[in-house]
Amino acid sequence: MVEARNHERSFYPLVERLRACPHHTPRALVDHLGADLVSFVGGHLGDDAAFVAIRRRPQHS
Repeated sequence: MVEARNHERSFYPLVERLRACPHHTPRALVDHLGADLVSFVGGHLGDDAAFVAIRRRPQHS
């Protein structure tokens, strides 16, 4: 994802997109970012993309 570029040759702004993402589950996050990435690059990825999202469990004292 971090190497994806749009038609202006700008890199995908992953950090900004993550901060603005309204989704709370790993699956919803991956679905949202995947669709956003494809839109950002103009509808077609020139290479493969991998997404990994995890949910961190709260620590118990």
